[in-house]
Amino acid sequence: MAGRTIRTNLIWVLFAAIFPLVTITAWQIWLAVEDSRELVANRLRANAWSIAESDRDPFVIAGHSLSVLAAQRDVQLIGSACSTNLAGELRGATAIVNFVRVDADGKLRCAVLPFADGHDMSSENWWRAREGRTSLYLAEPKVGAISALPVLMMVKPIMAAAGAFNGTVSAKVSIAH
Repeated sequence: MAGRTIRTNLIWVLFAAIFPLVTITAWQIWLAVEDSRELVANRLRANAWSIAESDRDPFVIAGHSLSVLAAQRDVQLIGSACSTNLAGELRGATAIVNFVRVDADGKLRCAVLPFADGHDMSSENWWRAREGRTSLYLAEPKVGAISALPVLMMVKPIMAAAGAFNGTVSAKVSIAH
């Protein structure tokens, strides 16, 4: 170790001792942030249900559920748990027939009910009506493409972080009763 001073050697020893601690701390912080996101999503879902439960109005329940779903990372990014998250919101909501996530091109990407891959919704009236909207809206009554039941759609546009349109998440509320 020619050319190294005691001070330099001591700094390297301290760095070697501190580096694993810093790495472990960063990893623990990352895990805590992920757990916090999940906790917030669960708390929002519970709040949506408790608010809607007092009214028992399927449209109130659907509106709250769509807000919760639009904020979930797997739904926004159409991740592997997208359909699972949609199904989780459907539990206990008897008048809501289906939740559906459509990408920015109008392609159905995940849903609670089984669907055909590549189902294109871009030619439907409710899809064209979303142009320029950034908040929840009601579409005209129709027969659901997947459920084959008369439904009224509540649609929530999803915006990307930069503000660009990223598709929709929608609830199909049965009007058959």
